[in-house]
Amino acid sequence: MVLARQILKADLRQPITAWKALVWAYADECVRVATNSDYRLPNTGYSSVDLEGVGGTGGAINGFLEAHEDALAIDETVRAWFDFNGTYYHRLAIAAEKRKPLPKAGELPPLHVVPEYRPNGALRIEYRSQGKHAEPCYCLVTYDGYTADELAKVQELYDLFVALLDILPGLKLRKWRVGARGLTNT
Repeated sequence: MVLARQILKADLRQPITAWKALVWAYADECVRVATNSDYRLPNTGYSSVDLEGVGGTGGAINGFLEAHEDALAIDETVRAWFDFNGTYYHRLAIAAEKRKPLPKAGELPPLHVVPEYRPNGALRIEYRSQGKHAEPCYCLVTYDGYTADELAKVQELYDLFVALLDILPGLKLRKWRVGARGLTNT
């Protein structure tokens, strides 16, 4: 009798990786702007359709945009994971909307000095004038890359992102059965 019940309760959910589930929720279901979300973006006053007046819910161009309940559950999990830092949540959401995973700190260049060039390819040099003769004084430079503190924050966000991918398989969804991380390098 118990075996018969287990057979009748077959798992018909589709398999998906954790990263693809995030992409699906943010890029395909547009969960951050869904009108059925408890966390919808605040009304900016520039919505094409203002559903409830000033301060109310902003709508999509042609009305309501309702995200799937699994997308809402994924978004709620991600928000809870990053409840200590809203910036981290937004960076992850934007990355998922662009379908591009967050970078590791090792993938970003460290801060280094780069000389500035003129449009013709010559170095941009400042001159000090002494009477009729101008003498080169210094070359203008810019700084390219990320500081050690910025790289540490990027690595912290990446580590939290990978840990989030590891907990998403435990999420009970109706449409999807979340499996592995889904990143090619892990």
